[in-house]
Order: sequence, then structure tokens, then C-alpha cells
Amino acid sequence: MKRIHLSVMACFLCLCSYCQIFDFGVTGGLTVSNPKDAGSHVGYNIGVKGELVLGEGYNDFFFSPELLLVNKGWKELVYVAEDDSKTLDWNWNLNYLEFPLLVGMRLYKDRKTQLIWEAGPYLAVGLWGDNKFNDDPGLGTSRIFSDKVCERFDCGVKAYAGLEWGRLRCGVNFSYGFMDTMKDQYDVLDKRKMLTYGLQLTYMITK
Repeated sequence: MKRIHLSVMACFLCLCSYCQIFDFGVTGGLTVSNPKDAGSHVGYNIGVKGELVLGEGYNDFFFSPELLLVNKGWKELVYVAEDDSKTLDWNWNLNYLEFPLLVGMRLYKDRKTQLIWEAGPYLAVGLWGDNKFNDDPGLGTSRIFSDKVCERFDCGVKAYAGLEWGRLRCGVNFSYGFMDTMKDQYDVLDKRKMLTYGLQLTYMITK
């Protein structure tokens, strides 16, 4: 019994020590989606970010999970059957709950301005979305996942590089999805694998 108590105490002390070096903050920014053979879509991302230091020194190594609400999509040009010279904008708007699991490094730790890079996989689940024509919003669907027009789940890789000043960070991100977003006959051009890039602003609350 005494050994069990000591083991539990040791685990608790280890957890406390990790909590002391685990920081969290809020993050958000612009996201530009640009799938192959489709027009770009400007969206957003907003959420929370954590950071667990794995090794300290002149350069810090850390593990950084995130939980984000991300707006993605694309635009297609559709030709009108009665008039080939007339086109309509077909806008696809998808909202995901995204969970990146990143590892990173903080360079030039002893300077006021530090360089940070991060990379790793992400998982995502579609929450809601729609596809609408600009000239006729009545066409399309407002339940793009539940109507099985698009795949609800996605996964891929994500990378980030930026600068840090105290608790504030600013940088650029890039992500590439492995899954084909389209699920049915709407895929008239090519596979819709998500390719996104954008600007990211982060404020670490507990750093």
C-alpha cells in the first residue's frame, strides 16, 4: 500500500511539473483554400492552442495541439446550357472542427524576436456547410455533409512558421488534405483535396 501511495504521489508531482510548462492561448486568422482546378475561397480559422515544452535549451522543442473552427471551400464556374458564353459562380462553403497535433522548435530563444516552426498531422470533422449559386441562391444544398455531398471527415498535414514577441505570435500556415472532399456526382472536374494557406495570429495567455 505504501508503494502505491508513493507511486501515486510521484505521478501527481510529475503531472504538476508538466502543468507548469504547459501553456495555452487563443489563435485565429485568415484561411485561403485553393483545391486543384478550382477557384480560391477566403475563409477563417479560430480556436485555442496549447504548448508543452519537451526540451529546453538554446532552442526549445515542444508539442503543440490545437482545436480550431476552420472555414474552407472553393468556387467553380458553371456554364449555362442555354448560353455557353454565360457562366455562374458555384460557391462551396465548408466548416470543419480541426485538431492539429504539431511538434515544433523555438529558435533564438535569448532574443526578443524568436523564430518558431511547427509541423504535424491534423484530423478534421465537417460540422456544416452549403453550396450556392450567386445568381440563384435557391439552387444547391445547405446541408452539404448530412446530404452526403461532401465527405464529413478529413485528415492531412499542416506546417507553420512565424515570429514571436513575448506572448504574441504572427506567422503563416499551410495544410494539405489527403481525403477527396467530394462524395458524389458533383465532382465534375477533379478530386477536391483541400490545399490551404493563410495568416495566423496567436496570443499565449499563460506563457
